[in-house]
Amino acid sequence: MSNILSHKICFQENKMTDYPRVGVAAIITHNGRILLIRRKNVHGSGCWSTPGGHLDFGETPEQCAIREVQEEVGVEISNVRLVAFTNDFFETEGKHYLSLWMEGTLVSQNLVGSNGILYLRHYLFLLIIW
Repeated sequence: MSNILSHKICFQENKMTDYPRVGVAAIITHNGRILLIRRKNVHGSGCWSTPGGHLDFGETPEQCAIREVQEEVGVEISNVRLVAFTNDFFETEGKHYLSLWMEGTLVSQNLVGSNGILYLRHYLFLLIIW
C-alpha cells in the first residue's frame, strides 16, 4: 500500500494536477525593515507575506519577482537574486509548492500612505515596515 501522504493531488484552476507549482516570493528590505502585504482572495488569504506569485512559462525567477512586485505593489526592484527555496505542502488546500525566495533592492521609493497603509488593486492593504 502506498503512502497517501507522500503523494498529494494539487488543484490548479479547477483542474487536478499531480505536480507541484512554482511560487516566487520577493523579499524587499530598506534600512533593515521588510515590505509585507496582506494576502486577499488567494492561498493564505488574510495572512501577511512578501509580494509574489506563480512563475510563468518561459520566465526566470528574477523576472517573475520583478513582475509580481510591480503588479502587486507598484514599485520597481533590481539586483534580484535567489536566497532560499522551500518545499511547501498545504494539505488542507491540497497544494504543493516549490517556493523560490528572491531578494531585491528597492529602486523606486515613491511609496506614500498614512501609518504605513496603502490601498492596492489586488490586496486589501499593504503594510510598509520601513
